[in-house]
Amino acid sequence: MQYDWLSPPGNRKVFLMSLPEYIAKIGSTKIIPKGQLLFQAGQTCTGFYYIVTGSIRVFSMDINGKELEIARLTNDDFCGEAIAFTGKEFPVYAETAEKSTLIYFSKTNIQTALKQNLNLAVFFSGTFGQ
Repeated sequence: MQYDWLSPPGNRKVFLMSLPEYIAKIGSTKIIPKGQLLFQAGQTCTGFYYIVTGSIRVFSMDINGKELEIARLTNDDFCGEAIAFTGKEFPVYAETAEKSTLIYFSKTNIQTALKQNLNLAVFFSGTFGQ
């Protein structure tokens, strides 16, 4: 079944299933165990994640090391995309809350792909604008 991946991204998973070879070129699928730190506050952002299965816990930490969960991201969510193109550092921490299958999109690969395929820019701008 072929999908119109330019339509509004109400179901991003449909988008990812409809263009596996293209996504494979710009993203890297990883299976990450529970408790793996994906990024930490103060770290320069070099990319972002799409959650295929599993979940990611986004949290902040006070000076005493006490954690405050800000969000729990699950299937079909992106993580880190808000910082990916700003050139700034992450203001929070993110770790897998369970064994998770993630697609990692490096900032460099995404920027190159966006230059080559403006339709991809339409998809991502719609997705990140939600």
